[in-house]
Amino acid sequence: MKRFLLFTLSLLFITNTYLVWGQSVPDHFKNFNANGNINAIEIDEANDLMYVGGSFSKIGQMVPYGAAVDNTGDIISGWPEVNGEIKVAVSDGSGGFYIGGDFTEVGGSTRNRLAHISSSGTLTAWDPDANNTVWDIAVNGSSVYVGGYFTNVGGASRFSLAEIDANGDATSWAPNPNSSVFSLHYSGSTLYVGGNFTNFNGIATARTRLASFDTSGNCQGVSLYRQGVFRR
Repeated sequence: MKRFLLFTLSLLFITNTYLVWGQSVPDHFKNFNANGNINAIEIDEANDLMYVGGSFSKIGQMVPYGAAVDNTGDIISGWPEVNGEIKVAVSDGSGGFYIGGDFTEVGGSTRNRLAHISSSGTLTAWDPDANNTVWDIAVNGSSVYVGGYFTNVGGASRFSLAEIDANGDATSWAPNPNSSVFSLHYSGSTLYVGGNFTNFNGIATARTRLASFDTSGNCQGVSLYRQGVFRR
């Protein structure tokens, strides 16, 4: 049986890479009857993944925050239950996924706002323990970049933006934006960051709400946008 994964309240996550089938995501699904807006869709064609996000609190059956659903629209038992809002889910490139948000438990184990679920549907030991909301995640190899409202993550003081290693620890990179981070995107050798900040590490040149970093963690270029707030 093919399986799909979806998260309710802030994110619907659908995937058929729970096992290896060598087939694409179907072009139709049962009507899940979401009770709120769906605001974002992201497709990872390489891994046959589809991510759909929104403001709904119920989709399909009354399942809070997260559920595994097969291709007939039936809830699958055995997946780890999440006890709070999920704001983002990102593929790990191996059939599993990283999740972030406002939750404090996954599968009955403490996972404060960040967790990793493997391709077998089990919670891994990866546990950065963010002390406040995580809004977005970007993955580059073994590096997991996280952005949000937090001031501590991965066992270190990090304000709103951090790089987490495979062990769940913060790396030495500490860009320290002066306000919240809402959006991250890794492309090629560049990490793009969006949010409500105007500066990083007190550097002389402003980075107003949008910035980029190279592979060494150096802030690049100049601010591209000076009004409003960048969000996912």
